[in-house]
Amino acid sequence: MRDTPKASRMERYVRNQIRGLSLVAWVLLFGCMAMTAMFGWSLGRTLVEKLVTAGALASIDLGGALLMKSCGTNTAQRAWAGVWWGAIGALVCAGITFVGVLGFQSDSRETQVATRERAVQIADDLIAFSKTTITEAVNAPSKAKGGPNPSLVTAGIETLAGAVNKQIEMLKDGTMVVAPDGQAATLARITGLTEAQARSWATTALAAAFLVVQYICQWLAGFMRYRVEPVVSALASSEHA
Repeated sequence: MRDTPKASRMERYVRNQIRGLSLVAWVLLFGCMAMTAMFGWSLGRTLVEKLVTAGALASIDLGGALLMKSCGTNTAQRAWAGVWWGAIGALVCAGITFVGVLGFQSDSRETQVATRERAVQIADDLIAFSKTTITEAVNAPSKAKGGPNPSLVTAGIETLAGAVNKQIEMLKDGTMVVAPDGQAATLARITGLTEAQARSWATTALAAAFLVVQYICQWLAGFMRYRVEPVVSALASSEHA
């Protein structure tokens, strides 16, 4: 059985690393482009404005990723002027992309939290209204008799029980939640911040993580492709392989 040279294994390993970094970078890029495009779409009033804003923000995302990859390539080639200008362009694009991703995530998250809080409030108000209405109806004297109507009492209890059971089922299946934002509540207890502040910091950190991880992967993929891979390939083809 023929043994595979160590340098050849290293060459394949480096290429697989580059492919993996590129895959992660492009997946994150498409995610950022989708988020910023939808945020830009929500900013427009007419269809033309929506298309222009969404397309412009998505193009800025793509430009920032390509500029960061060029920084890695220029670093490998020691073209420091290209590194400098590429970094400046990528920083500008990153700032705009960060604002777009943050706007999309904060709008979506805040809307979801407000919707959940409103749903819980409506359900509680319905229970309270049902109790008050049924109590008033039961305590009101009947026209025919001086006491409450037994059938009315039974119907009121069944109606209230049905409303309570429906709310319990909604809580069990997750349609309605007691904690509108569990992550923010946990972070608030850990850090001592309010739940709104913890939610804002968590949203900001997540938006920054999308860009930081994406740009690091883009830079490393470009650098390894033009600095590490040629060195490993030259070693594999040499007589010292």
